[in-house]
Amino acid sequence: VIVGIGAGYTASAWFFGKQAEANLSAQYDHVLETASYIEIVDRDYQRGIFESDETLTLELFRQLIETMSKQADDGGQAAPIDKPLRLTIHTHIQHGPLPGFSSLAAAVIDSELVLPEEVKQDVAKLLGDKSPFSEHTIIHYDGTGYATFTSPKFEVTLPEPTGETNNVLNIAWQGIDGEMTFSADLKHTSMKALAPLLTLSSSDGFNIRLSDMRIEGDQQRIFDDIALLFSGSQRLSIGEVAMTSPDNQQKPLVLKQLTYDIDLPSDGTFIDLNARLGMGNLQFGEDSIGPLHFDYSIKHLHARALAEISQAFMGLYSDPALLAGDSEAFAAQIMPVLSTQGATIMNNAPEFHLDRVSFANPHGEASLTARVKLAALDLEEAAANPFLLISKLEASGELRLQEEMILEMLRNPPGKEEMGLSDLSPEELEAQSQMMIEQFQQQVAMLTEQGYVIREGQLLKSDLEFKEGQLLVNGIPFTPLGEQPIIEDGAAWQEDDTALQEDGAVLQEDAAALQEDGAALQENGATLQ
Repeated sequence: VIVGIGAGYTASAWFFGKQAEANLSAQYDHVLETASYIEIVDRDYQRGIFESDETLTLELFRQLIETMSKQADDGGQAAPIDKPLRLTIHTHIQHGPLPGFSSLAAAVIDSELVLPEEVKQDVAKLLGDKSPFSEHTIIHYDGTGYATFTSPKFEVTLPEPTGETNNVLNIAWQGIDGEMTFSADLKHTSMKALAPLLTLSSSDGFNIRLSDMRIEGDQQRIFDDIALLFSGSQRLSIGEVAMTSPDNQQKPLVLKQLTYDIDLPSDGTFIDLNARLGMGNLQFGEDSIGPLHFDYSIKHLHARALAEISQAFMGLYSDPALLAGDSEAFAAQIMPVLSTQGATIMNNAPEFHLDRVSFANPHGEASLTARVKLAALDLEEAAANPFLLISKLEASGELRLQEEMILEMLRNPPGKEEMGLSDLSPEELEAQSQMMIEQFQQQVAMLTEQGYVIREGQLLKSDLEFKEGQLLVNGIPFTPLGEQPIIEDGAAWQEDDTALQEDGAVLQEDAAALQEDGAALQENGATLQ
């Protein structure tokens, strides 16, 4: 029984070892398919019964660096980088079903980045015996996995890059920690990471501090045959960015609660892009503004056409001719894809939304939203007749503005020292501010009288619409100078263009007739002579 159990465990460990090797190979294939600028130059896999070791060597941007070196040689200059960036990763795999007799799993994998000998000693001064990057992965029996990764903290002081001054730069990095889960086929991944603090400070008074940096993502591959397009969500946030310069030690620039969110929902045929860029507060000295928002979206993008375009551009990294800037090679490879897939995207009527542009101060908020839609458009027809764009274009927008917010900014302009206003006397500054306020109020009164601005107490608002070649503001044709709209109707432009072409044809016929009459007159003149 004991011998049978031992033999069974040995066989299962061998099986799980083979499975772990295949899992790693699948991950490498996925990376190589996704990033064509990465190449595997060596893979040494030493398989054992209960444990295995792998040493993997990668090269990054080889084609690009070789192209840069060749161009530098042809120009008689030294290339900034003369050889590809090479990374070596050492991995230790413990096989299931009881890897290391410490857990139940198909495999436990520990990987770390191994630095080249020429830089290892310098990095050891910062990190000691720690690896610059390490990862611990658990592969479950169903092929799914969970990984944690870390990069250690360090602090280093560097001399001024030019060497012309005694200035030095101090860099302090508090490290990064993260975790990731992934499916058996790597179609789905979820990741989050935290970097607590990064500071850079120079002896001449320049300082920058980034705190509470976080990144989160949850992605799902849309197509099995294309690895470059994912749906899902991503979020990058920074708690605070603080900067001071030698000239403004007492007036730091502080940005708080920076966020960048991207949502990419897809139904398998179409994909939407929803992006939100936000800032809780921007402060410069005593002046502050916020929150600020810039949100935009692109709806109804044809997913496969977008994937084909993305894949074509990623292929640039592996083509020396394209990296060298060969315009003919670029046109031959990229333009057909852009033409075909771009037509597919436009034929499916994508929509462009400016969901929100807004900023606020203690006296109110200003905001703008807009939407632009192109009905199904044939690019060849549009190229032949650009007036088609007018008839296909639909747009709308809403502008909202608190009057007191603008008045306060005119009374006390932010950054007035930098604009040279601090040299004015209080009386001169008051007079200039009053003049600007009167001009603003006169302009608002004129637009309100024309109906282009609607006032509701302190709120000023306008609704805009562009349809069939005409711009309407609050339902009124926009004619700021009192003349008729320049564009009454895209169809009318087309009719006028057709009429002009017909008139041109008639003129050509008349010109031909005149030439014939001239020839006849010449013959008559010859006869008379």
